[in-house]
Amino acid sequence: MHGRDGIMARILFVAMATLLATGIARADIANIQLGDDYFRLRYVNESLAQSVGRMELDMGYLYSVRNSTSDYLLHLGGQVRGESLDAPVIVSVGARLYYGSAADVSVGGFGIGAGAEMMPESWNGFGFGIYGYFVPSVVSFGDADGLTELGATFNFQVTEQAMVQLGIQRVAVSLTGTNAGTHTIDDGFYLGLNILF
Repeated sequence: MHGRDGIMARILFVAMATLLATGIARADIANIQLGDDYFRLRYVNESLAQSVGRMELDMGYLYSVRNSTSDYLLHLGGQVRGESLDAPVIVSVGARLYYGSAADVSVGGFGIGAGAEMMPESWNGFGFGIYGYFVPSVVSFGDADGLTELGATFNFQVTEQAMVQLGIQRVAVSLTGTNAGTHTIDDGFYLGLNILF
């Protein structure tokens, strides 16, 4: 990475490291995802849990060799989670700032998204979830003209502190300029592990 790409990546990295180092929150979840041609690391904590309810800070790094360009994507965001009193469903809504490299050009943008998880006690540790984030063209930057992240997971709670996942996700960015078109950063199944602290 050189020039503006390197500066933006360093700014996001410093922001993530600073938030992780502060004592304002306890860690909640460390998530590792391994696919056939990518890996992703995520960290989630309840940074504002005491003052505004279940507000979570979410940050992550995705590295993919699906394409010859070896793409990467950083994200930093927040989401509010709420549980239904009538059904064993946890719904979340939030926003993310994305920055990375796809097809050897810088991409990024500000997106909004939502998700839902269902894990009834009667299912003996099994559950599933879906999620999606969308970055429209108007709030994209670099060579991006929009970004989409969609996924679904099948979960099994092994212990109180560990959950394994079988997931599928698609992360794609619309590019402008010489690389105009849809560039898929990741599209496929993965095996994941959540460690709770």
